[in-house]
Amino acid sequence: MPTNSQLFYRSLLAGCLTLCMTVGVFAEGEDVEDRDRPTREEIRQRILDRYDRNGDGKLDREERRRARDRVEDVRDRREDVRDRRE
Repeated sequence: MPTNSQLFYRSLLAGCLTLCMTVGVFAEGEDVEDRDRPTREEIRQRILDRYDRNGDGKLDREERRRARDRVEDVRDRREDVRDRRE
């Protein structure tokens, strides 16, 4: 049977671990909420504004290709930066 001091230290350890995990969860949630990320609709509108050359409110085949090429270029540059860091 555990002594009172053993029970105290076990309870203290369990409390500290619970507190640490709780703080981590709340901190993670704050980071996500604090980000100023655009909504899907805002992203869509930015893409249309940038790549809709004929102004019809839709991307035709050529406009989609240009947008896709740009996304691939940005992705490749990010991968290059990551590779250099490693």
